[in-house]
Amino acid sequence: MSIFDLSEEDFLSVVTPIAESMQVGWDEDSYEKFSEYFSESMKEYVDIENYSKQRKVIFSDLGKHKKMELLATHKNPNEIIVMWRLYCSNRETPALTTYFFQEKNGKVVIEAANINY
Repeated sequence: MSIFDLSEEDFLSVVTPIAESMQVGWDEDSYEKFSEYFSESMKEYVDIENYSKQRKVIFSDLGKHKKMELLATHKNPNEIIVMWRLYCSNRETPALTTYFFQEKNGKVVIEAANINY
């Protein structure tokens, strides 16, 4: 069954652990864990060098993530978009994360992800 056929509650039960895994990889400075669920095109776009540059700038501002709070979901024909407020250790104001999930070869992957802080 496709995640596109699932209810919001059910598809969130699939994609939330994927997003959390990416955040834990970021917290632990583990590119392998951070990128574990990336699509091939996302891995090309956010390679280890790009990841290191982003982390150098962003991590000092935000620190480790403490929790993610669901803000909104949206289904397009080929992707599911989920937005979370991301609460972090270095400041009170949450960041906004947006994840774009797709299904490729029967696997749910992160096709894109943005952070606004």
